[in-house]
Amino acid sequence: MSNPQVLHIISSSGLYGAERVLLNQLSVDTGVEAAVLCLGVESGNKNPFVAALTKLNIDVILEKGKGGTADAYRALRHAICTLRPDVIHCHGYKETILGCIAGLLFQKRVIVTQHGFTNRTRKIKWYNQLATWCCRLFAVEKIICVSDSILKYYQDQKIDPQRLLLLPNAIHLPSSEPERVKGDVFSFERGENELLIGFIGRLSSEKGPDRFLEMISKLSKETARFKAIVVGGGPLIRELEAWVTKAGLSEKIVFCGFREDVEDIIRCLDILVMPSRTEGTPMVLLEAMALRVSVAAFSVGGIPAVVQHGQNGMLAPDGDIDMLASHVMSLMNDAGLRDRLGESASQCIAEHYNICRQGSLLASLYRKEGAYAG
Repeated sequence: MSNPQVLHIISSSGLYGAERVLLNQLSVDTGVEAAVLCLGVESGNKNPFVAALTKLNIDVILEKGKGGTADAYRALRHAICTLRPDVIHCHGYKETILGCIAGLLFQKRVIVTQHGFTNRTRKIKWYNQLATWCCRLFAVEKIICVSDSILKYYQDQKIDPQRLLLLPNAIHLPSSEPERVKGDVFSFERGENELLIGFIGRLSSEKGPDRFLEMISKLSKETARFKAIVVGGGPLIRELEAWVTKAGLSEKIVFCGFREDVEDIIRCLDILVMPSRTEGTPMVLLEAMALRVSVAAFSVGGIPAVVQHGQNGMLAPDGDIDMLASHVMSLMNDAGLRDRLGESASQCIAEHYNICRQGSLLASLYRKEGAYAG
């Protein structure tokens, strides 16, 4: 198969982890023709993911209707009949269920990327279980797992090992030597000797923004020489802002909202904190490490496969906020440690998480070449 047509299905509420993963993959020129069916985005809505796809000249199909499952399937059926793709590539539990059904009815190859599990509600947990059932019983060609923990989950679910592929996320490497951004990135004042500690991610439970605030509260009792930023939007925003106000930390913690200039923000940071409860292979983690920013994280999901404690970052056991705060304090007190970990982190990303290599591998998978032939 020389130039297969791939139809990606993904839900989008903004430009977050899964969307950024797909965007990076589509930005690599491999000769594969691609289109994206975007669920949950109303026509005319200024969705940054859709805007980024348009800049790449990727065909985007938006779901019509009220956004229910029936509307999503009708949009998928229309896309298949119009584009006649060779492969349906599903990103998410709802997308996997729909893709498996459509693959069976229209005799299409189906590939699934599992970016992570959230289980935020009973409904989502049920959908995840149904998607796993579909992967087990329907003719899904490959399930791409972005971390060892996701791979193990599918192994425990008795999925055929030949259908599982471990493929951590990857990024474009910096085009120049990492350096501080000069200019006005933030609207707030920052003291000359204040270090900048950041959280970047969706403000939802699985990403642990509440844990970040608790850690910052502990740090503020030990030292005043830092400013903390929370970058991102999500359902917990009002609750988190109220917590900060009640804790008297409004001068210490700044909510920046959703930002598209993530790379510029990362370049401003001294320390990135990853307090997630669950993760795949976080894009912001890879991007920060590539830019030589020191990272302190909980050891969850795919994070410990990337971060080696004391070598290219700092790890704390899941939920141990005291230890995470201690690691951040160590980084704050030792500029040499920050530089050493940052340099090692950058080398790690360059060697193992280059999107160009991943793009070539995915193209071979779509074409059924090499190890994926037959």
